[in-house]
Amino acid sequence: MLNSYFDTGATVDFLVYTTTEYRATIESRLPGKPVKFFEKNFVKTMNHARISKVDIFDYPEIANYDKIVYIDADTMFLSDPTPLFDTILNDVVYASGEGNILYEGNYWGKYLFLKNDANYPDQEGFSVSCMGFKNLPEIKKLFSKIKQAFYLDMYQNKLAFYDQPYFNMILITNNMVNKTDFKRHVLSRPAPENATGLVAVHFAGCPGHAQIKLDLFAEFKSKYVWPIKEEAMTTEDTMSTEDQGSTEDQGSTQDQGSTEDQGSTEDQGSTEDQQSSEQSSEEPVVFSIDESSPPQLIDEARLHAHIQSTNPGYHFHDSSKRANLVSAAVASKTTCFLCGDTAIPSAIVINNNNQIKISIVEHATQSSGKQILNEHIELSSIDELLSQGRKFDTIICDEREHIERVIVSALRLAAPSATIIMNGIENLHVSATWQKYVDMMGLRPGPFPDTETQSVRTIL
Repeated sequence: MLNSYFDTGATVDFLVYTTTEYRATIESRLPGKPVKFFEKNFVKTMNHARISKVDIFDYPEIANYDKIVYIDADTMFLSDPTPLFDTILNDVVYASGEGNILYEGNYWGKYLFLKNDANYPDQEGFSVSCMGFKNLPEIKKLFSKIKQAFYLDMYQNKLAFYDQPYFNMILITNNMVNKTDFKRHVLSRPAPENATGLVAVHFAGCPGHAQIKLDLFAEFKSKYVWPIKEEAMTTEDTMSTEDQGSTEDQGSTQDQGSTEDQGSTEDQGSTEDQQSSEQSSEEPVVFSIDESSPPQLIDEARLHAHIQSTNPGYHFHDSSKRANLVSAAVASKTTCFLCGDTAIPSAIVINNNNQIKISIVEHATQSSGKQILNEHIELSSIDELLSQGRKFDTIICDEREHIERVIVSALRLAAPSATIIMNGIENLHVSATWQKYVDMMGLRPGPFPDTETQSVRTIL
């Protein structure tokens, strides 16, 4: 995030709100960069980190600034942030509108609005990933109210969805937010082709899993068409550049700050991402392909009988799984099975798309190994697929023990607009864990219907 900021040539003061430990890390990675720091070491949890953005008025040098822009650490700058400051004209908080406050997911505070007024009218909510405001006592007072409401619910274990609902409820009910003007400058996870002209892009979702954010950053950078900088142009590209100042020469004369909340461990990854080196000694089932009897390349009945001969209790839940597997096969070029029952599902997919390529990960904790079974199927590991930067159109998850590792891996392996099918949602633990990530990542209902054993979602 900081690298992208300095790459724009911006000269606006940049303040990082963090702990002493992370300050040392940042300084070691960005030696000589003009970064200001605001240290508070009481930030111990992710909830502390989320709400700490309201503490900006405690910064000892805050009186030196007329305008302030807060921006999340999981954001990439595409151009100089000066337009954000130029947009701040009125005595309100500026933010990018999105969603609706009465949306069931509670991203924008439904439960808070309805708690105070059961008939509160629905309207557009806003993202707190980037907010701009003047250095005013009225804003400071509202931020104090937000912090008090947040901590009261946190201590009573009533937090439904982090800090964003509290900003929405208090700023909207007090008519103190502009939800329109920042949309021209900052959006959450737009397609690269739709990001031209933006100041920054926010990669929302999945707090605590740094690698997912880094993957999203890298994928966006690889596809975004970066504007040609003036200083990189030759005399053949333009009439005359001698009289035109570069961005470094023009600078910014505004005495303004930009704050970033990196607190706690929000971008540091989690223990779910740590991997075991356990290996399985089980022999994989080798699928034989009968090219002489299309369209069913794999004899499903014979394969089912083989599995039952070694596992008499095996049962494939055909009524709840086959339809979505067929739909996924038709819509995909690449499919990844992460754990669980893979033999019959793979056969169904291949029998409905004889051009498809399938990668199978048999065990979540397997750290290495790759085996080509035939022209359609390979056995691999999560680590192997991630190290190769592989992406899949459809990912089918079927895991009970290492569920978070599998979900996080699926998110990292998903191509844009990929479909993720989560098996086992009849299991309460699987269902609750999956729903947590659906909410965090804002996953949308998939192209195929949910069943009693499957949840189908699309990643944006």
